[in-house]
Amino acid sequence: MNSLDGFLRSQLKLRQLQLLVVMDDLRNVGKVANYLHVSQPAVSKALSELENNIGLKLFNRTIHGMQPTIYGSSLVVYARRILAEAGKARDELRALMAGVQGKVSVGVLPIAAGTLLPRAIDQLKSESPFTALTITEGTMELLRPRLLAGEIELIVGILPEDTHQADTDTIFIHEEPMVLVAGTSHPLAGKKHITWSELRSTPWILPPHSSLIRQLIEDAFRRHHVALPTNYIESVATMVNIGILQQGKTVGFLPGSVARHYARLGGVTVIPVSIPTVTLPVGVLYMRNQPLSASARLLIAALKNYRDAGPRPQPGTRPPVPVPE
Repeated sequence: MNSLDGFLRSQLKLRQLQLLVVMDDLRNVGKVANYLHVSQPAVSKALSELENNIGLKLFNRTIHGMQPTIYGSSLVVYARRILAEAGKARDELRALMAGVQGKVSVGVLPIAAGTLLPRAIDQLKSESPFTALTITEGTMELLRPRLLAGEIELIVGILPEDTHQADTDTIFIHEEPMVLVAGTSHPLAGKKHITWSELRSTPWILPPHSSLIRQLIEDAFRRHHVALPTNYIESVATMVNIGILQQGKTVGFLPGSVARHYARLGGVTVIPVSIPTVTLPVGVLYMRNQPLSASARLLIAALKNYRDAGPRPQPGTRPPVPVPE
């Protein structure tokens, strides 16, 4: 183990880590060689030398291609993180050389992409004009692996229901009410009084059965002694949902800030039906035990200002969490 420690501390090179990551992604020596612009024997030799130096078998050649061993899988995780950090250092240095003062990479869920994050960025840029931001929009399923790999520093959006995870922490920003929405040409649009029977008879866009919001919607129907809708689409794709709603045949719930934004543009209208318990906790997800950059802390402070300036959370919502140092 002393030779392993010495090699990892002083001899392991970034190009060897890149080889591991590409091998794990492509699982084929020929494809790896083409990607790295080297010969296949050179790839095999480099992998063999790395395994000899470490003293562990990292990949096995099988009929299904190159498969990582438990040691290879473990090392690949750290290789991805180290390469991501090296990339961030490169970008930071390039930014500083170009006169930029700091950089932060942010993942954003659709619920925060319309108003919350743009307002926070506007404040950040007014306070620190030369701070650069890289923004990636997607679902939590797509963004969280990038957060774990170090490719992004923060995720802004709906906080996961299980916030007590070993590798991440959260900062609560505000509680986002969900409002019922339809297209402007929907038969219910513009009506001041709507019955739950009318809601039951129209096509719906609903979140999946496994989601907390779906359970709350179904509970509301039961409380009003109305059967659950049978004509529905299950979707959590915000932009797709808006497009479907604009066709004028369906109703569905959208985050209040998103609904108001598109209502101002004239594409949808809010239906006057209230389910007070249908709300979503919105905030920031970040890596625990990893220091945040100064630019990330500035952005979090701007997000907290949005919370402090906006409506107060209702009783029972999550308390704010201090910005980590």
